[in-house]
Amino acid sequence: MMKRPLPPTASGRRDHSRSQGGDGSWTLGRWSAGRSRYIGNPPRRSRWGSILLFGGLTLAALAAVIVGFALGMVPASLVRDELVRDVKAQTGRDLVVAGQTSVSFFPSLAVTMSDVSLSPPPGMAGEPMVRIRRVDASVPFSALFTSRVVVTRLLLTDPVFTLRVDAHGRRNWDGSARPSGAPAGAGPGSGPNSALRSRSIDDTAIEEIRIVNGTVRFLDERTGARHEATGLDVTIAGATPTGPLEATGSVLWRNEAIRFAARLATSAPNPQHHPLEASLALRSRHFTLDYHGMVKLTDTVELDGTLTLGTPSLKDAVTWLDAAPPAARDLGAIVFKSKVRSAPASIALSDTELTLAGASATGSIGIDTSGTRPKLRADLKVSALDLDAYVAPTGSPDRPGPPSAPSDVSGRQPERAWSEKKVDLALFALADIEAKLALGKLTYGGMKFGATSATLSLKDRVLRFTLDDARLYEGRSRGVISIDATGDEPAIAADLVFDQVSLLPMLTDAAGFDWLAGKANLQLRLAGRGASERAIVESLSGSAAVRVLDGAIVGVNIPQVVRSLRQGRFSDFAQVGTEKTDFTEMTASFRIERGVAETQDLSMLSPLMRLTATGTVDLGRRQLDATLRPRLVGSLSGQGGAQDLAGLELPIRLSGPWSEPQLSADIDAVLKDPDKAVEAIKQIGKQLEESGLGEALRKLLGDDKGASKSGKSGSFLDEIFK
Repeated sequence: MMKRPLPPTASGRRDHSRSQGGDGSWTLGRWSAGRSRYIGNPPRRSRWGSILLFGGLTLAALAAVIVGFALGMVPASLVRDELVRDVKAQTGRDLVVAGQTSVSFFPSLAVTMSDVSLSPPPGMAGEPMVRIRRVDASVPFSALFTSRVVVTRLLLTDPVFTLRVDAHGRRNWDGSARPSGAPAGAGPGSGPNSALRSRSIDDTAIEEIRIVNGTVRFLDERTGARHEATGLDVTIAGATPTGPLEATGSVLWRNEAIRFAARLATSAPNPQHHPLEASLALRSRHFTLDYHGMVKLTDTVELDGTLTLGTPSLKDAVTWLDAAPPAARDLGAIVFKSKVRSAPASIALSDTELTLAGASATGSIGIDTSGTRPKLRADLKVSALDLDAYVAPTGSPDRPGPPSAPSDVSGRQPERAWSEKKVDLALFALADIEAKLALGKLTYGGMKFGATSATLSLKDRVLRFTLDDARLYEGRSRGVISIDATGDEPAIAADLVFDQVSLLPMLTDAAGFDWLAGKANLQLRLAGRGASERAIVESLSGSAAVRVLDGAIVGVNIPQVVRSLRQGRFSDFAQVGTEKTDFTEMTASFRIERGVAETQDLSMLSPLMRLTATGTVDLGRRQLDATLRPRLVGSLSGQGGAQDLAGLELPIRLSGPWSEPQLSADIDAVLKDPDKAVEAIKQIGKQLEESGLGEALRKLLGDDKGASKSGKSGSFLDEIFK
């Protein structure tokens, strides 16, 4: 029987000795610059079978001769060296193959390399951008007959991709062209073995890329930020210069699996300079992301499409990202959709729609990423914004607060104590912001605003919130609130003006102060610093001025106090929700130091009564300590009434927690000079009798014929009506 010819050895001689495999031998079709041998004879066949077999063997022998010749002429070391030269010529980077390189042709033509690494771009020091434990490339035999290289499968096992930004802001993944000093003929296609080198990277098509157990690391040397994703398992199909590319896989980041699917397609011959049709879908337990549109791949990625982002729980997602939670309570699901257009170092979002915590926002956002911290510019219309939810205290209290208590029989809820938990403003460091806002509703410091136009500026961790025009509590407000988070403790300042606001609901929401009503004009200038809400309040300094019209002191009836005095009773000073003291005007100015506001000029005007007061308000302790001096006057006018009319002055002390202050009378101050007090009452009584109002005053003071009159307090009041 005819024997098949043996393939030539590296020296061109035939060697009939048996090979044991290993380095330098053929083993199952693997060759490495050594000897080779075919083993075994075909079985005997029929005539037609022999003809078919002979024909097939002839073709196979011909292919074997061609392959053997090609492999004999291209040793493994040359394949490695030419690949290194080609990568250098095309990218300027160094490809290092520290391990073994081998070429095989069974079951297909293949190249295997181990311990492969790719350097950073020229001029950038540091560790390799890519390290791969093993690379396997499968090439069809037809590739031997064409200058175009087709890789049917490229397998990367245990690769490590290190994406690094150096101290100067240079990124190691930026593209690099052929070195500027290289001659035109130095690239592929010149010099020895030009037939092999003429197959450039641009002429290479990879049908499938498979990455197994990959690791992706990110390091920013400017900020020290580090991130790492492991378990990268991805299949990329259609990695050709002009065909569509599809990738599916998963990766593990922050102990959570993220699944992804992507597609790129183009009809342009050079995708690096033409937009690609792109789609991307990311899925994880904490978020979903979808992008559809165009993408341009240059040194950076440029987008022009629609982006949709969602999360079932913003708090859980932010916690997973290891950022400070934006609220003590969960704000719930978030849905973000926008047209996005990006260029190098900038992103523009238009037709933006955001839904969060039951609120919605629309508008446009621009993002500049050229600096160390992103800069955002926005023009938004927001249905509702709860700032208290985003600047919520976190952590444990320094000391336990007072226990909560149920509401009392009057329905009053227990006041909210100042929080002693640390105020966390870590979000201020994430970005700089310039935003124009049109708000349907706004909540800040417990206060509820209506339609509001405002501007927000956050730069270098200093926030400035300007109220251009705010509707609140049936009135309006304007002013500036600033928060400086650059120091160890945040510093807060406010310069606000309130016009014609309804005082009772505003003070109740802001401080649990629920016994002063009326239409008020307020001016506040405050500044404070501290690590907690309580510390900030206790450090406040500044000034305040207030003017209240057509108001009332809720819970106490000061004329009733006088009535009690007339009957010799001094115990009816408890607050009663149904009682009140009406007034037509009240004014006061306050000087604030270390969280204590002091007034020396409080004045209140009402029919038949004038009131002055001095005292303090301890903002930190929520305590009042003031002396009220009401007196009856002989005039029914309120605003503009004469203050110098003779009258009975009854000093009343107002003290205790401002949510439920206590009243007590200093009757000794009145009775020190009873003759003078009686004379003043007679003067008022005569004026009232002449105007026909004596009977009204008797009813006001409870002139009950059957009432008992005891002590001096009863006798001298009777002098009015003698």
